[in-house]
Amino acid sequence: MAVNNFLRTCFISFVAFMLCHGNMLGQSPAEKISVEFTGVTIYDALDVIAEKGNINLTYNTDLIPGDSIVSGSYVNTPVEDVLMDLFSNYKISLNRVEQQYILTIAPKSHPVKAIPKYTISGFLRDSLSGESLIGATIYAPDLQKGAVTNAYGFFSLTLPAGEHTLQFGYIGYAYQTLDIDLDKDFEMRVDLSHASTQLEQVVIRNRSLDEMFLASPVGKMDVEMSSFENHTGITGETDVVSFLQSIPGISNFGDGSTYYYVKGGGKDQNIIYIDEAPVYNPSHMLGLTSTFVPEVINSIEIYSGHIPAKYGDKLSSVIDVYIKDGNRRQLSGNGNFGPLYSTVSLNGPIVKDKASFLVSLRKSHLRWLLQEQFKAGGRVSFYDFNTKLNTNIGKKNKLFLNIYGGNDRITSGSDGAEKDGISWGNFAASLRWNRVLNNKIYFNSTLFASAYAYNFYISVPDNVYWQSTINNVGSKFDFTWYISPKNKIQFGSKFHNYNMNPGNIFFNDTVDRSFIPDIYENNILEIALYAQHKYTFAENWTLDYGLRLISWNNTGPGAAYTYADDGSYTTEYFEEGIFHSLPGLDPRIRLLYQPMPRISFGVGYSRTSQYIHLVSNSISPLTSMEVWLPAGPNVPAQKSDLFSLEYDHILGGNRAYNLSVGTYMRKLENQVYYGNHPNLFLNPLLESELNFSPVYAYGLEIAVERTSGRVQPKISYTLSKAHFIINERHFSTPYDRRHNLNLYTWFKLAERLEFTFNFTYNSGANLTVPNGFYEVNGTQIPFYRQRFNYQHPYHRLDIALSFQLNK
Repeated sequence: MAVNNFLRTCFISFVAFMLCHGNMLGQSPAEKISVEFTGVTIYDALDVIAEKGNINLTYNTDLIPGDSIVSGSYVNTPVEDVLMDLFSNYKISLNRVEQQYILTIAPKSHPVKAIPKYTISGFLRDSLSGESLIGATIYAPDLQKGAVTNAYGFFSLTLPAGEHTLQFGYIGYAYQTLDIDLDKDFEMRVDLSHASTQLEQVVIRNRSLDEMFLASPVGKMDVEMSSFENHTGITGETDVVSFLQSIPGISNFGDGSTYYYVKGGGKDQNIIYIDEAPVYNPSHMLGLTSTFVPEVINSIEIYSGHIPAKYGDKLSSVIDVYIKDGNRRQLSGNGNFGPLYSTVSLNGPIVKDKASFLVSLRKSHLRWLLQEQFKAGGRVSFYDFNTKLNTNIGKKNKLFLNIYGGNDRITSGSDGAEKDGISWGNFAASLRWNRVLNNKIYFNSTLFASAYAYNFYISVPDNVYWQSTINNVGSKFDFTWYISPKNKIQFGSKFHNYNMNPGNIFFNDTVDRSFIPDIYENNILEIALYAQHKYTFAENWTLDYGLRLISWNNTGPGAAYTYADDGSYTTEYFEEGIFHSLPGLDPRIRLLYQPMPRISFGVGYSRTSQYIHLVSNSISPLTSMEVWLPAGPNVPAQKSDLFSLEYDHILGGNRAYNLSVGTYMRKLENQVYYGNHPNLFLNPLLESELNFSPVYAYGLEIAVERTSGRVQPKISYTLSKAHFIINERHFSTPYDRRHNLNLYTWFKLAERLEFTFNFTYNSGANLTVPNGFYEVNGTQIPFYRQRFNYQHPYHRLDIALSFQLNK
């Protein structure tokens, strides 16, 4: 008991010091102050009294009803008298202990009457299309409390009874204000209209500081279409990956690919979800564009570093893409015809204001552009297909069906026919059911399926090819409980089945395949439970912590190998059932401190696990021969421990500048590296070619951007290091990018004329180059002293000028 009391006293003293960190002891409680309260909480009143009285005021929050609302006006009144009047139903005493005053409270016969609270809940939508607005803000300025819509446009905000003014806002939309007399729970649907596109509307971002921090907490980035629609890629058109490269901590692979690296991790440690179904390869050939089709994207959520407990498949980052639902009020469509590819989309209502659809197709023109290079035959092309259906079932239920498919193919040929080459393709589908269980609990269930295949065609006419695949189906159930504006809990479960083919050759029936080994496929059952709690206390402190429990199970049909010291091995085959299991427990915690509306500090720790390895000893985006290998009896899971410290500051009198600074230290366990001359092709014992080592990564990330005006520049810089430790020696990783600089500027030259400038520089890929050559029987053979002994710098400049023909 003594220890608990000591800890409580220390905690109370610490919180009180941080609440009043700028109020050093200067006056006695006998000094007179002038204050006025109108319908504020008792905690807010105590903060104002401490500030006006210039004292450090400490009290036990367990003894004070925090939801009590007080009012009063005091002119030249001693501090102690003000406190006695506010706590007229309590016995109080104010005692000085060293540099602070301790307020002790004991209840009288009648405690302070608590004002009842009610909940406002509902959806925010686009007034023209009926699309859900994700990441929109609902804010009560009189209480400085608010909420943010979730991935389905739903919000829940609990406030004390009485008259309030609510502000509804979203970037690119006109503000809407609603006065409400809250005397019961309310359910509402609010439609926001697009802001005027006139030039003067670009000058000021009409969004309060509190809302900006509310919508974009440290560690997460909510990206609306308006945020990246001006970022152009190599084609001169909107490109999401180009936008990602401007974010500190995210480094691009280089030309020829849309892969990226985050905080010292590999490319396989990032995951992309399209409507909650995973996509394993986001790149189209030659790095021309990614699998994202900007015209159909509603919003993007980016988590780098601190990843919530609901996500648990990858170590470094999560990109959650939500596709538009489709216009619920009128038929509409658009077309984008460019030199490299074209996009056509159509969407509209099935039943007005109840059900809608969206269909989109993007197809490349590369075959036409490169016809001279392919005049002898062959093929070069890619496509993306999106379709989505959704419907309301009553007022509280929604159903969504989304299907995505994409494919790349590049082959050589002769006599006008295909000869050999490569192809890869993604498929992702999800069926989701959302239900508002009550005004504080939101439920989402998802059934999803995903597939990725990489093919190396040895002979197209004979249908002989090498193929590696990863397929999965699963379900997940997510609950969000909005207890209060300062208290939110998320919890749920996930059930996931994988099938992985690590690479086999397929022949037609006329070929003798006895000399080709069969590689066993891998089957996995993954079960995960998670819980996440976000709680704001003492007004400007937020604690966000979570826990994820994983059970990774290797199941039949499958094989397990046992290796002897002499190099021999035995094989045991399992027809069905679980033959090996790996448990996992991943905690994460983050503490956010906002001493004033313009400044935010964050410190966090997270542990994440990844049970799949991407096996490839090539850095080429086209010939990587990608193999996905699961954790099992001889392959450990990847682990990451990340410590991060972050600072965010809004600068300028018109709040036009954002400054963010972050630093991190990270240890990644069980990272794959290879011995000399590894055999990764058609090897049943592929796992025996793998070695595992820890990787240590460190980094500093800085970004400054202007968020309003006719000229909006953004500068981001990342200094990072990632290295293996093998036999007590340090070796750079292939994805180490020491310096990464991005300069981006958007100019509004006239009402419909815009110019963008985007420059990227990084230290480049780590390559292994020969230190010399020796000759054997007339053949030159290279020799190497060290791996990754050369770094090839990379820089690139994109400029674009766009003119909008009409509104």
